Amino acid sequence: MTNGLSVGVHFVFSNGKLILAEESYFALMSSMRGFRMKIPKDYTLEKFEADCYFQYETCKVEKPFGAIFSFWASRKNPLEISSDIDFFQKLECFLDQGKIPYKVTDKVGVLKSEFLCSGSFQSTLLTAGLWDVYPSLYASDAQKDLVLLINFNKKVSRTSKGNLLGIKENKLILPELYSGELKCILTEAFVNYLQKNEPSFFVVRNSQSIFELQTCQEIFTISPTDGFILFSGFNGKTLENQKTIELIEGFNSKIISGEY
Repeated sequence: MTNGLSVGVHFVFSNGKLILAEESYFALMSSMRGFRMKIPKDYTLEKFEADCYFQYETCKVEKPFGAIFSFWASRKNPLEISSDIDFFQKLECFLDQGKIPYKVTDKVGVLKSEFLCSGSFQSTLLTAGLWDVYPSLYASDAQKDLVLLINFNKKVSRTSKGNLLGIKENKLILPELYSGELKCILTEAFVNYLQKNEPSFFVVRNSQSIFELQTCQEIFTISPTDGFILFSGFNGKTLENQKTIELIEGFNSKIISGEY
């Protein structure tokens, strides 16, 4: 994430264990390099993990519950590229029984966002800038839980909450790279889980129009703070969620068992 002055990632605790630590750390380092931040030489993976555990213990998250935190890096002097860096964390939500949560909604809107989601470097980051704040405000004003963002190619790039995924027969469909998809550790972890544990499923990169999206049997989004949001209906079509829930439960079982 970035607000122009700060960049960050999310990290997850389940049953007292930090999961996806390496992925979160390297995503943070990559974002910092992308914004030409001065990365402290002693800020290693071990230091990152220690900071995460300190925040976890400070918030007194009880087992077997878990939590999602955001981890930020910010320039002390925002006007100097070579400025030293401050690191800070924020509790986003608690996880019941250590599981990544999911909910179902039919309150889905559409927002043409060519000027917001241009496929540039920044469009891959969840930000506090116009391209992310406005869709959330638009969704709230329209009394929707989220809106789909349509990019300059008239394809669905993502939602106002996170990445959009669809299931069609034995395929999991994600938008093409650099079409506006967010860098999201949970999305990457879920896709990796699918590739390792569901050999009959194929991951396909294919940006879809609204019409093409309607051909999916199941549609859902992965939010770095809200978990999985499943669509019960879209554009007048009733959608199933059976396979998605089955995959989420399998993914959560790996997290709770400590295999992630």
